Amino acid sequence: MAYSLNGSNGGGIVHPPVNNSVAEIAAMQNYPYIRLFRAGMQASTTDELELAPPSSGGSMDPVLGWSKPCAAGNGTTECRVDFSNMCWFYGRDVFAALEATGSPRPIGLIGTYWGGTADELWSSTEALAKCPTATPTLRKGKPQAKSNSELWHGMVVPLLKTTIKGAIWYQGEADAAHPEVEAGLRGYNCSFPAMIADWREQWHAGTDGETDAAFPFGFVQLNSIGNATVYDGPSDSHDPLSE
Repeated sequence: MAYSLNGSNGGGIVHPPVNNSVAEIAAMQNYPYIRLFRAGMQASTTDELELAPPSSGGSMDPVLGWSKPCAAGNGTTECRVDFSNMCWFYGRDVFAALEATGSPRPIGLIGTYWGGTADELWSSTEALAKCPTATPTLRKGKPQAKSNSELWHGMVVPLLKTTIKGAIWYQGEADAAHPEVEAGLRGYNCSFPAMIADWREQWHAGTDGETDAAFPFGFVQLNSIGNATVYDGPSDSHDPLSE
């Protein structure tokens, strides 16, 4: 989710740009009725009331608050190349689809993400309690310096009073090395749907019912991280949310 149009990870350039990035960035100017907001990376052991500001990481100036995809009159040099490409493309396509039906409307996209993190970090303690086998999270086979729920406290809780229409999620690679999965336990098959259910419940409550208690939650799951030619997981018909 943190992989941006110009190849940054919310800070320094760490990836190649997305395909046709020059044209894609230029096209951002065609969507003045989309607004973007990026949360700063903030881990906490207690609930935070406010989001942290985004940091530039030395590659770009941070953008504070809501903004258009591109600043007026400045060409592509002032476009939001720092924003998640997954979130941008999704929001752009939703806007275009609504416009095609004759029902165009403004869209706000909130980017709250931290590259390479597991779902336990984004889950409340109540959600994790539903999966008693949940262990400390891993990143590429090594224990993380953060602990469970810290990104929930710092990067989700401050947004719970903001009415939303849905969420999208790109599975963290950290979950691919989850020891419970390797041991044949439920692991991610429990913690991920528990997180989704908890987000829906808490956002609905936090906005006094303005957020749908069953808001859409779209996700991409990596099927063979570390070995692109092998996939020995469940079949395509498997529904992890049914477990």
